Amino acid sequence: MSTRLTALAHQLLRAHLAPGDTAIDATTGNGHDTLMLAQCVGAKGRVFGFDVQPAALDSTRNRLQHATALQQVTLLLRSHAELASALGEYGMETTRAAVFNLGYLPGSDKHITTLTPSTLSALEQSLQLLDIDGVLLVMAYRGHPAGAEESAHIEQWMQDQARRWQVRRRCAANNGPILYALHKTAADKTTAVIGTID
Repeated sequence: MSTRLTALAHQLLRAHLAPGDTAIDATTGNGHDTLMLAQCVGAKGRVFGFDVQPAALDSTRNRLQHATALQQVTLLLRSHAELASALGEYGMETTRAAVFNLGYLPGSDKHITTLTPSTLSALEQSLQLLDIDGVLLVMAYRGHPAGAEESAHIEQWMQDQARRWQVRRRCAANNGPILYALHKTAADKTTAVIGTID
């Protein structure tokens, strides 16, 4: 199911991104989301990719080079909790899309995971940076202890944001991943109900 959720996330991003846009991959992992973002924004766009593990950035760099999409990507060995200050260092004040694929790096040490405090900080920062009509996507994984705690906090955070912005989600069965899509619409919302991604 996570493969189908990833395909859905990429579909949503393609609908919101255009050549020349700026996007953030807050957790590059093996670079699948980073590459998709780079292809969407094109050679004149900009993608900032964050990860705290050198192996993740190496894998992402190799994937981008193979697809000749590295030129529009800036890879940063930094926590996503630093994304606002990092973008500021590059003179960037807004972004059209931000993607969070949480948990641990596939094929690596599963004890190294994203952590609730830094993730919530990064979500707040990315929401502030997001353009009106921009999109924030979060894939949260409930199948391991750290992920279950993080997912519960993200659910509450998304409920809070749904008072103002359009928030939708799609859940996999059997404690599988959850995909959240926050659309920063021009008109404020007046309901806290989270809808379902079609």
